[in-house]
Amino acid sequence: VFVERKIVERAFGAGVKGLHAAEGRCALNASIAFLSKDHPSYTALVPDLNGVDPDDAFSSVPYEKGYTFLSYLQELAGGPDVFNRYLAAHFAHFAHKSITTAQWKEFMLQYFAEHNKETVFDSVDWDAWLYAPGPPPQFPSEDESLLAACDVVVKDVLAGSAPLLDHFTAGQKVAFFKKLADAGDAVTTTLLANLNRTHSLGAASNAEVLFAWLSLCLQRGWVCEEVTAPLVQFVTSQGRMKFVRPLYRLLAASGEKGRALALATFQEQKGSYHNIAATMISKDLGLK
Repeated sequence: VFVERKIVERAFGAGVKGLHAAEGRCALNASIAFLSKDHPSYTALVPDLNGVDPDDAFSSVPYEKGYTFLSYLQELAGGPDVFNRYLAAHFAHFAHKSITTAQWKEFMLQYFAEHNKETVFDSVDWDAWLYAPGPPPQFPSEDESLLAACDVVVKDVLAGSAPLLDHFTAGQKVAFFKKLADAGDAVTTTLLANLNRTHSLGAASNAEVLFAWLSLCLQRGWVCEEVTAPLVQFVTSQGRMKFVRPLYRLLAASGEKGRALALATFQEQKGSYHNIAATMISKDLGLK
């Protein structure tokens, strides 16, 4: 994810990278909230998986806490130009290999020591970053220029204005929906119905946009045919766990009818999911 966002920044600009980082932070917060209920240790960047099925601990935590930690280390090292040279050395040294956290750390410290930066990481609290559960000690600063436009539209929508979303990128639409989700009871089912009628959001062709929209609707209690029909189509047309697991959980938690639909849809579809996905959804729905 850290390298991916470097590519995004180079190709599309810092603002788009900022959108990706904001979405990732939302995913991290959701994972920490979900896992902390029963397995808080799974929210550590390096969890103890002795005697644990690794699939049970799978989440956005290693991706997003890893991104955050590497961003912090990059800043300490002297910025992207310095850190990019280290990354090139890392990839050359570990090409075609799987490595442990200890091997990664040892090579990185050795690299910077050999480049006259042996004390650059002396202030790092390695235990807090690697082994402590919960959110990371800090988050990197990001370009929020594209997010600012979302804030303006959210404010207008909550004030009763009709939103103009056609000029938004997919990433901005995702951010817009997540900001509405954070607005709580101010987002009514009437507001959601008007949004859907104006912009046909249930027919969105972008998976990230559709996922964010459906999640918002379920979180705010708008569970009707306009939501459940595209949701069932979505979770039966692909099997990415980042999409299907949260939607099944939200649908099952939306009420008696929602749970019945979630169970019926999963029972019909489970044979087409990857075994890991099917197993994890079964656990999410209390079937295992």
